Amino acid sequence: MSKTKRHAPQHNRRSRAKSAPKLTLLGGLTAAEFLADYWQKRPLLIRGAIPNFRTLLSPDELAGLATEDGVSARLGLEKGGKKPWQVEHGPFTAKRLTALPKAHWSLLVSNLEHWLEEAGALLDQFNFVPLWRADDLMVSLAPPGGSVGAHVDSYDVFLLQGYGRRTWQISTGGDQTMRPDIDLRILKKFVPEQSWELEPGDMLYLPPGVAHHGVAVTDSMTYSIGFRAPSQRDLLADFFALPEALTALVATDAMYRDPDLKQQTNAGEISTSAVDRVVSMLAAPLANRDLMGRWFGMHVTRSANAGTAPAVRRRMPSSDAVNRALADDREVWRSDHVRFAHFTAGDGRLYLYVDGIEHELDPRLGPVVEAICNKRCHQGSELKKLLPRGKASEGPVTLIRHMLQQGWLYLGK
Repeated sequence: MSKTKRHAPQHNRRSRAKSAPKLTLLGGLTAAEFLADYWQKRPLLIRGAIPNFRTLLSPDELAGLATEDGVSARLGLEKGGKKPWQVEHGPFTAKRLTALPKAHWSLLVSNLEHWLEEAGALLDQFNFVPLWRADDLMVSLAPPGGSVGAHVDSYDVFLLQGYGRRTWQISTGGDQTMRPDIDLRILKKFVPEQSWELEPGDMLYLPPGVAHHGVAVTDSMTYSIGFRAPSQRDLLADFFALPEALTALVATDAMYRDPDLKQQTNAGEISTSAVDRVVSMLAAPLANRDLMGRWFGMHVTRSANAGTAPAVRRRMPSSDAVNRALADDREVWRSDHVRFAHFTAGDGRLYLYVDGIEHELDPRLGPVVEAICNKRCHQGSELKKLLPRGKASEGPVTLIRHMLQQGWLYLGK
């Protein structure tokens, strides 16, 4: 039953692009309407976002996944640990998980898309947000009363109820001081403004900075679709460690010049005019869009989870084998163990980014690169339509062969 202290957020029905489809996932809004009215602005409750939604895996299957090497799993114990809100990190033994108390814990598994194709397909439903913004699909399992406490996230998140029922309370203001000396970032004080009970298929969108507290009503599984945003601190630190190949685009041997130098009262002082000259010298890289685009492509595809799964290199498939797979309409999946993005520079050069590494490609490969970066799974027939006829198809097929060999792509059914 929904308990509301104020009216639930209602979406603005004003007309925007008439041809844009209205999405059940967004409560009947178009993607443009959602982005304009809600994204990073205000919460949105969506009943039946995915009608008849069935959980991607059972509680027992999730617990089994948390025992596997390479899986990012955490256990939050509100009670029953050596201290309140204790966090343990996986992989866990089956014995540890079966010994959990009846209440007051949550099991969280991150990057579910790494291990379950259905999780990647679910993430693709959120492609109205650029893929470089996507972080991961995390799932949390909790018994009745289970929670990770009231907290605030610095990123956008969609909370999709997948199994059982969970109550969510939110607050858009108030004191955001954290409790000291505990493993989790939990608010010291939390005064809820609104409250809803979510059932399977219901979803709550929260922009950054909205305090929220979810408590399982029954055995419950919630899927969190998170979208990361780089901080100014991280951007600056990474940008000023530019690889030499990119620095060469804008850097010259031009020396610091001060023909308008005036005598200073104190010769040991760095004057404001000297600082202005240095700022002017360093401003050139920031004004070069190609440089910024290429650096940003490397930055945002560099995975924080690199190394959690072994690199998969396969035997290079033949061109005939790839063409047969596409002709037979085999599924072509993009691996979720690596991040992808592409960028086209002002001079038309095409760059593909895979896990922070830049690959300059023939611009004629653009249609295939764009398709592969746009979603996780393609039918072979979809990709085949993008291939030029005759000898011109050799380049795109060679690219697909290489990506299959590297383990960036793999063939499904």
